[in-house]
Amino acid sequence: MSGTPRAGERASGDSSPRPGPALRGGRPLDAAGIAAAVLTCTLWGSNGVAGRIGTADIPPWTLASIRGWIAFLLLALVLSWRRPKLPRSWPAWRRAVAIGVLQTGLPTGLFFWGVHRLDAGLAMVMMSTQPLFVALLLQRWPGGERLTGWRLLALLGGFAGVGVVAYAKSGSSLEFHWPALMAIGAGAASWAAGTLIMRQPGPGWEDFHALVTCQMAVACAFMTAVAVHEWWEPVRFTSEALLSVVYMGLFTTAVGSVLWFWSVQRHGASRISAFVFAIPVSGVLLGAIVLGEPLPPLLFPGLLLVAASLALVNLPESAWRGVTGRLTSLLQQGRAAVQR
Repeated sequence: MSGTPRAGERASGDSSPRPGPALRGGRPLDAAGIAAAVLTCTLWGSNGVAGRIGTADIPPWTLASIRGWIAFLLLALVLSWRRPKLPRSWPAWRRAVAIGVLQTGLPTGLFFWGVHRLDAGLAMVMMSTQPLFVALLLQRWPGGERLTGWRLLALLGGFAGVGVVAYAKSGSSLEFHWPALMAIGAGAASWAAGTLIMRQPGPGWEDFHALVTCQMAVACAFMTAVAVHEWWEPVRFTSEALLSVVYMGLFTTAVGSVLWFWSVQRHGASRISAFVFAIPVSGVLLGAIVLGEPLPPLLFPGLLLVAASLALVNLPESAWRGVTGRLTSLLQQGRAAVQR
C-alpha cells in the first residue's frame, strides 16, 4: 500500500478542504443537468461547422484567439457587474492558469488547426474522445471518481462507436490528414486534464463564474501568443468569417463554458463528460445540413452505439448493480450448462 490517500481521505498534515460532492462524484443527474449537458454538447458540436467556415478566411490560432477574446469580454462584463470576491492565494491562481491553458487554450487552438484540414464532422468525432481520457485519468487522479468495470466498458463502447463513425466518414479508406487527427486527439486529452483540475481549483474560488472568466483570460493570452506566427499570413474578414467568430465567441465559448463548468461541479466529471459523445452526433448532422458533408450508411450504427453508451454510462448505481448482477447470473448459468 502506498502513502497516497484514498478518495475522500486527507493525508496526514494536509489542511486542504475535504473534497465536496462534485469531486467525489456529484449529485445524480436530473432534468436540469441533462438539459445543460445536451445543450452544451450541441453548441460545441456546431464548432466544427463554424470553425470550418471561419478558418477558410482566418488562420486557425488567430480565429481561436479572436473567438476567445469575444467570450472573455462578455464574461468580464458580467463579472464586473457582479463583483465576486477573487482569491488572493498563488495556488488558486496557478490552478486557474493550468485550467485556462489545458481546458480552453490548447484544445481550442489545436481543434481549429485540425478542422481546417479535416471534414468538420470527423473533427468533432475526434474531439469527442475526451471522455475516454477523463475515464483513464480518473483511475489515478487523487480523490477522483473510480469508474466501475462495467461503466468503463460502456464508455469504451461509446469510443468504439466514435471509431465506427470515423471509419464511415473516411469512406472506408482510412485516408486522413494524420497530423490534424493527432492534434485534435492531443487537444481532447488536454481538455480532459483541464476538466479534472477545474473540479478542485483550490481555496478562494467560491464563484464558478469568476473562475470561468479568469481562466478564459489566460486561455486568450496563450492563444494570442501562439497566433503571432500567423500574422504574416493573409487574413480576409469576410461576412461569413465574422459571423462564425461572433457565433463561436458568444454561444459555443461563453455560454458553453458556463454551462459546462456548472454541470461538472454539480454532477461530477464522469457523468457529464459522457455527454461529450453527443458532440459528434450534432457535429456530423450539422456538417451534413450546413456544409453538405456525406452521411454514409455505416455512420448510423456508430451513432447508435454512441447513444447506447450514453444511456448505460449514466445509469444510477442501483440500476448498474441490477444489470451487472443479472449479467453475472447469466454468465454463471451459461458456464454451468457448458460444464454439464
